[in-house]
Order: sequence, then C-alpha cells, then structure tokens
Amino acid sequence: MAVGYTCRSLSRESSHGYTNLEASIAEWKSKLTPTAIDQDIKERKLEALHQELQRIKDENFANGAPIFPPRPASRKPENSKVVESPAVKKPSHSGLQRELRKQKTSERYKAWNKAYRELRKKNPGKNATWISKQIEKMDIGDGKTAETIRRKMKS
Repeated sequence: MAVGYTCRSLSRESSHGYTNLEASIAEWKSKLTPTAIDQDIKERKLEALHQELQRIKDENFANGAPIFPPRPASRKPENSKVVESPAVKKPSHSGLQRELRKQKTSERYKAWNKAYRELRKKNPGKNATWISKQIEKMDIGDGKTAETIRRKMKS
C-alpha cells in the first residue's frame, strides 16, 4: 500500500496551525514504509511539514517569543473612575402607554384617510402616490414618508 500526499492536503494541514503540524509530523514518523517508494514519499512529506512548521515559527515568533506583546490585564486607563449609570426607570404602566400609542397611531391613520378622500375629490385625476406626497407635506404627515402614508391612507 503506497503512502501518498498532495499539495492540497499539505496546505490543508498547514492551515490548521502549529499544533496540527506537529501532530502530522508525529503521524508521518510513525508510518511504516515497506518499499523504497513509500520511504521516499514519507521523507518528502516530513521535509515539507518541517519547512511549513519552520515558516510558521518564523512568522509568529521572534527570538523564541511571540511577535505581538501580550495583552494588558485591563484595557482601562489607570486613572479612570467607574461611573455608575443611573438606574433606568421602567414605567409601571407600560400597558397603558402602549394603548395610548396605538390610539395615537390609529388617529393619525384616520387623519390620513380623511385627507386622502378630500384630495381625491379635489384632484380626481391624480394617483395615490401624488396624494401621499401632498399629505407628507402637510402637518398631519407627522414626518412619515410618502410611501408609508400611501400604504396606510386607504385602509
């Protein structure tokens, strides 16, 4: 049984990092090579793995130490003070507020619908997009886009 490898498998193994390369080297060293061809393949594979391992060491280590300095224990400046934020007040009557918002929205939609009917009577040849742009310019537009008004004004 011939032991083979490809450049693809070498790059896949090397991409997993330093630890996986060491494991691959140990695995290849333990493989039995019954023929001279298998021995040659094994030696070339081991040489390639050692070169890749050395390349990773050269990239990541300088004089036996990592190139990047270790992270500091804390990223806070030495003279910074911890300022506690005030407690967020959660309204106890959130259900009531939700109902008020729903009512306000419903009234806004009714106003848009009323303005739509009035503008439709005054300008029968204009389409809904034109009417929604006119409502957007009015006070009842309430900062909403013409597209939003167009979607909601007929309902």
